[in-house]
Amino acid sequence: MASDPALVLLTAEEYRRASIILEGVPGTAAHLDPRSLVPGMTYVAFATELYFKFLFLRDKGKDAPNEHDLRKLFRMLRRDIQKRIKTKWESPVAGVLIIRNPIAAATRKPHPDFDETLRLSANAFIRLRYAYQYPRSALNYIGGDIMECARDVIYEDYPTEYAASRLPLPPGAINKSQITGVVDKLDTHPLRQPPKK
Repeated sequence: MASDPALVLLTAEEYRRASIILEGVPGTAAHLDPRSLVPGMTYVAFATELYFKFLFLRDKGKDAPNEHDLRKLFRMLRRDIQKRIKTKWESPVAGVLIIRNPIAAATRKPHPDFDETLRLSANAFIRLRYAYQYPRSALNYIGGDIMECARDVIYEDYPTEYAASRLPLPPGAINKSQITGVVDKLDTHPLRQPPKK
């Protein structure tokens, strides 16, 4: 039996939200704390995987294979979905540029294109979970904005059907001018409540 799409999506949302919390509130000492970067990137990588698996589940009516490689999962999506995610990535909103531009400035290299970003991020969840087995240089995960693009496609396609799975940003997590269509609701999510007796 296939998984409940609403719970797959809610789980992706929970990992996304946890990654934002670990990133810390901009302008505070906890923002981008180096001791929280690997766990935060792990959550982003896993949330991306789950968003892809949700899209697969909705399209095929069955669970995606037990796969963590983001590039393989992306290729399993319908071509039109792939195109929409890629198009969104190639036309970033201001908040994404705030992330991409400092990376490019720090490395003195232009940010890779979509396909290269997906390639570099393909095994992020596997590597980040076992960070102690890899050199720090192998732990860079730059696919967070791919996650946001996949999420945007999902909520464009299912604006009301999965509204209950959509989680708000944590308080103070983002500058108010960067919020684009975030729905605020209580942290006690109805899909995670124990069944009533």
